[in-house]
Amino acid sequence: MDDDIVVDEDFACTSVTVSHDHAGNMIDDGTFRYVYDAWNRLVTVKSSKDAAATTFQTAEFDARGRRMKKVVTNSGDFDGTAVYLFDGHKIIETRDGSNNVVRQFIHGTRYVGNGLWPNDLVMMRAIDSTRTCGVPQTTDRLSRTSLRNSNRLRT
Repeated sequence: MDDDIVVDEDFACTSVTVSHDHAGNMIDDGTFRYVYDAWNRLVTVKSSKDAAATTFQTAEFDARGRRMKKVVTNSGDFDGTAVYLFDGHKIIETRDGSNNVVRQFIHGTRYVGNGLWPNDLVMMRAIDSTRTCGVPQTTDRLSRTSLRNSNRLRT
């Protein structure tokens, strides 16, 4: 199944052919080829322009459908591995490929007075590996973040 999308950034028309599978997942956009598992989860992104089909991203999921690991390769500054740790369905920590903590999340329902609704509060502690300090932040479900400098941890 193919669809044509007209991209019009500078009033010039260009046609891009996009392919979908029978489940409606985009499988080729002319630059990348997308591979899904039986549950329609994106597991691999490969190049559709070279014969070797260079892999750019892979993902691993657990039996509950949670993404446990993402590996990005052949993408320059974006290369890296992210390992996700969960408490039930809530993500609580991300680690890099060397098992170093990158971020920690503390979920709660406490109102912090900055316009967040009680159920939207997530406390995120970003770990800076070069200075080994944590910066607590609040993040709502729309990924709006505010630093909490008064609680900055230093070593």
